[in-house]
Amino acid sequence: MIDCDDSKYVSMLSEPWQTPEQELISRKRQADYIAFWDNIFAQDFDIARRKGRGCRPDIYQKFFESVKIKSKPKSLIVLYNYFRTHFR
Repeated sequence: MIDCDDSKYVSMLSEPWQTPEQELISRKRQADYIAFWDNIFAQDFDIARRKGRGCRPDIYQKFFESVKIKSKPKSLIVLYNYFRTHFR
C-alpha cells in the first residue's frame, strides 16, 4: 500500500498535479482572463460601452447611466493591477 511505503508516497507527491494537456488548458484560460481585463482597462473610459450580464442587466444599466461616473473606481484599478502582476 502506498500509505505504508514512504518512497512510493513521496514519488506520488512529486509527480505533476496536471497532465500536459491540462497545463495548456490552464495557461489558455489564464491568458484569456488577463486579456479580458486588458480589454476592459485599455479602452478610454468615456467611450467604453459596458453592457451588464446576468439577471436584469437593464436595471443596472439605467442606474449607472443615472450616476454618470466620471472616473475609474480606484478599487477596480487596484484589483486589475493585482491580477496583472500575480497571474502573468
